[in-house]
Amino acid sequence: MINPWSFPPKDSIKLPQFESVINVAIPPDIERELNNALTNKKRIGIACSGGADSVFLTFFLFYHFRSLRKNLYLLHFNHLLRGEESELDEKFVSDLANYLNLPCHCGKDSAHKKNDEGSLRNRRLDFFHKTADKLNLSILAQGHHADDVAETMLWRLPRSSTVSGLISPKPVVLNKELLLIRPLINHSRQDIRRFLKKINFPWREDDSNSTPKYLRNRIRSNVLPNWKESVDRDLIKGISKTRRLLQQDDEALWYYSKIAYNQCSAGNSIKIHKFNDYPLAVRRRVLRLWVNEYFLGDINFEGKESELLAQIQQGNINTPDINQNLKIEIKNSLLSFCKIKEKYK
Repeated sequence: MINPWSFPPKDSIKLPQFESVINVAIPPDIERELNNALTNKKRIGIACSGGADSVFLTFFLFYHFRSLRKNLYLLHFNHLLRGEESELDEKFVSDLANYLNLPCHCGKDSAHKKNDEGSLRNRRLDFFHKTADKLNLSILAQGHHADDVAETMLWRLPRSSTVSGLISPKPVVLNKELLLIRPLINHSRQDIRRFLKKINFPWREDDSNSTPKYLRNRIRSNVLPNWKESVDRDLIKGISKTRRLLQQDDEALWYYSKIAYNQCSAGNSIKIHKFNDYPLAVRRRVLRLWVNEYFLGDINFEGKESELLAQIQQGNINTPDINQNLKIEIKNSLLSFCKIKEKYK
């Protein structure tokens, strides 16, 4: 296999050069997590596909946080969807790791029929979790950037979304026991590529990112460019600021919803008269806090959450069971769980 790339001499890449090209603040919560990782000698995985974003992310951590270099591990997951091109992606990441003297761990996808965006993401994340357990990694850095925030907003708006959905991807989020961080969340796709071109550093282009098969690709190729051209200011910077403001609103809602939840609780039940006194946005979060605490898992209401809240307010629940083992009922002015009896054949 012939490599269609070459890396520039290491001494041609200088830290001052790096900082002068990209002068965007790192989110404070990410800065704290990285400093904490340094203090406590935590290991950090970098999700690296070989694309421009993850290559830049690798440089970002390697040069901007020089003291963390001994703690960094490159992780690559090969979905095997593009034949030789997928193998070249894996080879590129391995060569990048050797170039920077970083350990590299690669995984390959098994045969799956579902290759939609969600299924691919879940299998990739599963590999990251298993590798993190094996290598004792505490943090996984991902290359999501400001354009990804804009695309996600456009992707979720037609599906109806709360504030919590519109602020994704967040700079820091705990996924099971693995802390996911997005240090590039304030950087634009354009600035990332401009930097790599300036230092003559290669990256891999995935042709599947331009196919109209996936909705996100259609938004990226058709909608976002026209939106940028139509507004009278820097769209990506504006959306980045909007995301930060919405996150502040979301954090406030969750803060007061937790207070409301404690005031509504009555053992394993919820006092309906107290529950219905709160604004709908607070009730929605109280409902989730209650269900997730006692069911010990994240419940998918499958779009019936608003309908359920309306029925609770009316005092008559007739929605289908929220899963095969659990339903919610109103009894003695309390909102309670009711286990569904097993049906015998």
